[in-house]
Amino acid sequence: MTRVAGREVVLRFAVTGELLGEMSALAGRPRTATVAALEKLEAVAMRTADFRRFIERHPRVASLVLDRLALLLADADRQLVDFATRDVTARVAGRLIELAEMSGEHDGAAVRITLPLSQDELGAWAGASREAVARSLHLLRELGWIETRRREVRVLNAAGLRSLI
Repeated sequence: MTRVAGREVVLRFAVTGELLGEMSALAGRPRTATVAALEKLEAVAMRTADFRRFIERHPRVASLVLDRLALLLADADRQLVDFATRDVTARVAGRLIELAEMSGEHDGAAVRITLPLSQDELGAWAGASREAVARSLHLLRELGWIETRRREVRVLNAAGLRSLI
């Protein structure tokens, strides 16, 4: 997450086993974003010099890190296209699909998103205000595509959400 013009912007949500801060370490520059945990986690931290030495000594790891960087750049390109071409509801629908795929549990015909996300956090990730996210979620509930509770979303119609993105 980073702060732009006094507003928090969520860049992405990490999943178990994910590497964070690798671009800054490889570039030898300070991180431009911070990390916040939504749930209890275990983490391993490494100094930049140690990380770079480890990569130099383990070429297979270097290859994996390069693959990861390529995925991050592709995701950044996708986000640029989203912001340039999609309205808030389409961006929220896209983020809900991502969350369902990343951290969803099948619950009958629905998929329950297990990441306990607030409307503010979803908005910070979708590039929208909490109010705009609330309106989008209301519309998606009216369509019968999602159900919401406090910090919980159940996707009832993934095809409907996908039709917006």
